[in-house]
Amino acid sequence: MVRINKIIDLIRKCDHGIHDLSYVKLDPATKLPRFNMPYELGLYVGCRTYGDGRHKKKNCLVLDKERYRYMKFISDLNGQDIRDHKQEPEIAISRVRDWLVHVTKRRQPVPSGAFIWRRYQKFQKALPKICQGLRMDHRRLLFVEYVDMVRAWRRHP
Repeated sequence: MVRINKIIDLIRKCDHGIHDLSYVKLDPATKLPRFNMPYELGLYVGCRTYGDGRHKKKNCLVLDKERYRYMKFISDLNGQDIRDHKQEPEIAISRVRDWLVHVTKRRQPVPSGAFIWRRYQKFQKALPKICQGLRMDHRRLLFVEYVDMVRAWRRHP
């Protein structure tokens, strides 16, 4: 399947989207910007705007490394609640966690972003050893393999 068709299919299936614009920068070789994330955000917003039924209820979180940096390259987003993460993974995790709790209207307690970050760090530390036992290279896992590693680790941290 063509990559854009996979992305469109994911957008069609998802009620919630997370779009990080922090990777919009010039490619050193071509001197041109890479606009994949803004493009995907546009597809998501288009689906929400022109779709019917459940698509009208789609929600998305837009992240960037600085609160108003997006105004320099995609000013049409002005007025949106863009959340910054200062290129700090711990902050990004907290922003996503807080947003998901809000939009999913969770009734059960959800661990804090700081707790999730610590658990992620523990997993990252354990991953090379887990992979070594399976004769796999932790730096070359396919996404599906990475998900399997997370599931296995969660069962026996």
